[in-house]
Amino acid sequence: MRSIATRAKPEGGALPGVVEKFIATSKTVAKATGQPTEAVLRQKLEQLTELVNGYDFADVIASYCRGVEEGNERLKTDAIRWLRGEFSTKTDARQALGVRTIVDDDTVYDQLKLLARFIRLAGFAGFMVCLDEVVNLYKLANSQARNANYEQILRILNDSLQGTAVGLGFLLGGTPEFLLDPRRGLYSYAALQSRLAQNEFAAAGRVDFTGPVVRHAQQSRRSLICWPSLIRTRVPRGRTCSAVLQ
Repeated sequence: MRSIATRAKPEGGALPGVVEKFIATSKTVAKATGQPTEAVLRQKLEQLTELVNGYDFADVIASYCRGVEEGNERLKTDAIRWLRGEFSTKTDARQALGVRTIVDDDTVYDQLKLLARFIRLAGFAGFMVCLDEVVNLYKLANSQARNANYEQILRILNDSLQGTAVGLGFLLGGTPEFLLDPRRGLYSYAALQSRLAQNEFAAAGRVDFTGPVVRHAQQSRRSLICWPSLIRTRVPRGRTCSAVLQ
């Protein structure tokens, strides 16, 4: 979470700026309508409460807002720590922010979905998550651990194809073995194999850019720079994007 970047902060650490942009927008609306800032903030975040940990997410953003208004740097820091998933126990989170949940291994993806919605509320187009070297999942010796990770990838892929993860895109980079190996790769998981199967018409040098998998040869630096623009032109605005680069 520390590597979250925006155009204004490309080196990472952009999450506090995103939160403050959202709060600044809420303050502008509150001033124009004569409402308390927290009331406007809660109204904007109402749509997040339908997601896992959505109520606590809204409470944490409200805590950050109070920290801004009161000049309480500790409260602001604790709020950002919770958003980044840096609390190790629920007790610490409850004492610091009054919330009953934390972001752990089981809820990381749910937190990413919350962040994607929140980032759009803050005025950004969406949230792209880039995961390179996912071949390391293929190298896991423990089949139970490997399949648990593949289940999460299946969940991400299903949400992407169904459009239920609003404003959230995933770009996974791996080797052909990571995808195609029938014993340890993604193809070892039947549900993933059926969803990631190659288009039968993508042969004889033709490449299918409409599916979730993009197969390509080694790219030059210039080609890599062009990839984000290509993905943007292929995905309708507001839709979820998930791609596995092989």
